[in-house]
This record gives sequence, structure tokens and C-alpha cells, in this order.
Amino acid sequence: MMNNGIKSKCVFWLAFIFLVFPVLAGFNIEKGLAADLSDPQEPAQKENLEGTSALQKKDYNTALSHFIKASILDNSEEKYFLDIGRTLYRHFDPKSAAVWIGKSLPEQKGLYKYYSYAGWAAIKDKENKKAVIWLEKAVILAKSENETALMAAFLNSLGSISFDLHQFDLATEYFYQATALQKDNTFYKQNWERAKHMIRRLTKRDNEIGFINYETGKFEKALPLFLKTYKIREKVFGAKHPDTLVSLNNLASLYQASGENDFALPFFDKVYRIRSDVFGKKHPDTLVSMNNLAASLQSSYQYKKAEKLFVEAVKLRTEVFGETNADTLTSINNLTSILVEISNFKKALPIAVKALKISKSVNGEDHSDTITALNNLAEVYQ
Repeated sequence: MMNNGIKSKCVFWLAFIFLVFPVLAGFNIEKGLAADLSDPQEPAQKENLEGTSALQKKDYNTALSHFIKASILDNSEEKYFLDIGRTLYRHFDPKSAAVWIGKSLPEQKGLYKYYSYAGWAAIKDKENKKAVIWLEKAVILAKSENETALMAAFLNSLGSISFDLHQFDLATEYFYQATALQKDNTFYKQNWERAKHMIRRLTKRDNEIGFINYETGKFEKALPLFLKTYKIREKVFGAKHPDTLVSLNNLASLYQASGENDFALPFFDKVYRIRSDVFGKKHPDTLVSMNNLAASLQSSYQYKKAEKLFVEAVKLRTEVFGETNADTLTSINNLTSILVEISNFKKALPIAVKALKISKSVNGEDHSDTITALNNLAEVYQ
């Protein structure tokens, strides 16, 4: 069975063979890397020999010019793409390359082809970071000439490179752009789904590690993991995706536990609003967010807003789950707590008595919810 790295490389080469070369020049990959030099009198072969000679003399501008002329004369860039590509990525930068390529072209068109050769040659030589630079420029140049199919092919190649570099969020973005340009291309769609699947796996892992650190009080270790997963999920899946909202809620909870409620409150508010819009107010996740936001408002001394949300949480959880549900009891206890905090004992008393009665009946006298309800009632009587 192939590992992910090998699979990714196979995907890239398949993309280049079946998507890029046929569009560019009808290439046949199985032929040799240099021109057939059996007849040195041929003009193309002479140009290639002069290019090789100039390359040996480190006259890279002249070498590039000869290689490009050879490919034009032979009308078979297949034979010369590695010579052109390696000369470009090893000895030129993308900006200066345009000048020298342009001098060898009859018309200032098709620059993107040569930039893609540089990118492909760099990948063949395992210089992936350099390949990215050239292929990104190839995308821009292809766009300027309305070469949509080639733009998509280059973007797909960039996605494959990023996947190999374990930059999965970037890979997902490239694959998405390729898919957007060529909606009927199942190959691009499969790559996009593959990258998203990897993102889900990795962010789930990082989120779980962050949560373990959070639960054990290692907030300084949890924070970067929560931040990382939130940013990646928002970028890849969007702000309203359930995974993104889980990450944002975790981040808010961490800030709250760290005593940084000024950071936590807007995050809790954002999660609650999005979940209300997407899932509706009676959805279990929305009700959790409602409760979290109310608690954060209480910590910020915004008692009227907090009380209103706690009352609504009790009402909706009772409707959805029933009066004896654990989440409903949590909301009842929270409502009692805020009423005690603002010294509204008259209103708090019947709610505290009700919470204690339900918790004893459902959970028994030693359960944590029962103890919380008992403590709340005790505070009412003080």
C-alpha cells in the first residue's frame, strides 16, 4: 500500500501528464530529456548544442535563448522543457526571466508555458519550494491570457506540492480554486476532497490535544492549538461550519477559564448568533451556546442580559429535553445563581427549591448537580 507522500507525488505526475502537457503541446513524456542529436546539421539541434555550450560556460541568458529557439524550430517543446525549466529555476528569478524569454519569442504570448516548465523541473529535482514560486507566476500569466484550463492545471499542481509539504490548508485552497475553474473535472474534485479530509483529521487531532491541555489546566499549551485549529477550519470550511464553531467555542472557553472574559465574550456571542441562524434556537448546540454566552455576560456584570438568556435557556431546554434533563437542571441552577448574585432572593427561592427537588429525584443526594442546587438554596436563605 502506498503512503500519503507517494500517493501525493503520483497525483502530481498524473496531473501534469494528463492535464498540462496535452494542453500545452501534446507532449509524450516517455521520450528523451534532450533533443536527438543524430543530425547536428538540423537548425534546432544546432541551437540546442549552442545552448548546452553556453550553459557550460555559465552564460545562462544565451543558453536560455538557444533552448527556446530550439524548441520553436523543432516545434516539439517536449524535447527541451527540462533544459528550459532547469535553466530558468536555477539561474533566473521570475521577474528577470520574463525579459529573456520575451526576447526569444516571436510574440509576447505563452510565457506561462515556460514558467510551468521551471516549476515542473524544480519538482523533478525535489525543489518544491522553488516550484511553488514559478507555478504561482504561471497561474498569473495564464490568467492574463485567459487560459482557464491551464490555470486550473497549474493550481492543481500547486495543491499537490503543498500537500507534499504538509501545508494542507494551502493545498485545500489551491485544489478549491482549480475545481472552481473546472467544475466538471472529477480529478480536481477528488484532490480537493482528499485535502479537506486530511484537514479534518489533523484539526481533530490538534483540537483533542488542546482540549486535554485545557482540562488539565495547561492553558498556555492549549491556546496555540485552539487558535491554529480555528484559523485553519475557518479558512478551509468557512465561519459557519460546525467544526469551525466548535473551535471558536473552545477558544472562548479557554479565555473564560483564564480570566480573560473580554476576549471570551465576543467569541461566545459570535458562536451563539451563527448557531441560531444556521441550526435554530432549539438546537442542542445553540442552547449550549446560549448558556455559555449568558455565563460570560454574568462574568462581565451584564446581569440583565445574562438573566434574560438564562430564563430563555431554561424555557427552551424544558421544551426540548424535559424538566428532568441534566442540561435543563444546569440552566435552572445557573438562573438561580445569577438571581442570588443580584440579591433577587424572592425570585430565586422557588427556582432553587424546584432545582433541588428535581435533582434529588433524578440524580440522588450525592450527585454534583444536587449539591450545586443545595448550595444555591443555602445562599438564598443566607
